[in-house]
Amino acid sequence: MSGHKITGIHAIGVEVPEDMSLKELMERLLEGGEAELEKELEKELDEETRQPETGKCDCPVCDPDKDTVEERLFHPVDQWQHAVDVASDVHDAAGSLEHALFELGENPLAFEASMILSQSLTLLRAIQRKRKEVVE
Repeated sequence: MSGHKITGIHAIGVEVPEDMSLKELMERLLEGGEAELEKELEKELDEETRQPETGKCDCPVCDPDKDTVEERLFHPVDQWQHAVDVASDVHDAAGSLEHALFELGENPLAFEASMILSQSLTLLRAIQRKRKEVVE
């Protein structure tokens, strides 16, 4: 089992590097918990890939502050990437909402939120496929 590698997932709110083994992930989660692993991985992120704190991503669609006219004309790949980013945010928000409602004991509402979570995942995957088609 120690030979199995995780292929870059984002589960339980924690980014997992592609080269981390499943055993190593489990050990880190048991030792330091999710927060420690997330802090450690946050340090490893390159400044260019980290999202700004403003609530907007730094893609050309959200931040069109460019110097030339050519840079202002958005490439379809950039627009599709923006759609992927927004759909991912919707999925994350639906997951947080589901968890919050469950913690409040509002199981019927948590169930409704889980339906939204499922639909948002389906939508996210469809948008990712469409973006992949545009890239190719």
